[in-house]
Amino acid sequence: MSSVRSARTEASDNDSLDSKADFGIPVREKVPSPDLSASNIARYFGSRFTTLAKTPISNEHTKVEFKSLNPLPAIKAMELHHWNLFAHGFLAWTIDATDFFCVSVSASSIAKSLDVNITSVTWGLTLVTL
Repeated sequence: MSSVRSARTEASDNDSLDSKADFGIPVREKVPSPDLSASNIARYFGSRFTTLAKTPISNEHTKVEFKSLNPLPAIKAMELHHWNLFAHGFLAWTIDATDFFCVSVSASSIAKSLDVNITSVTWGLTLVTL
């Protein structure tokens, strides 16, 4: 029994309990403050949209690489007809979102006027959106 105690005391003597690493607590290093200059902010916003999506591209060695998708050339190539279609689609999407929000907020009123429970109304709303 004494050999077990001495092994425990030796192990505790060798380990420093003061260290945060002993408890698995990560030691935080000082994080440098960000560069908030006007040129750096302009560079960030200029590259933000072009780095949101990356598309897979195969090269000659059949390795897959990811290339940034740049939407700016496609936007510049749009004509008035394309902008018209885009605006109609965006308007329809906005109206659909507003309709969904209004129905989900007033589900209890709809259930009361139709004399059904709220679960039936929300279930119907779920089926319509699928």
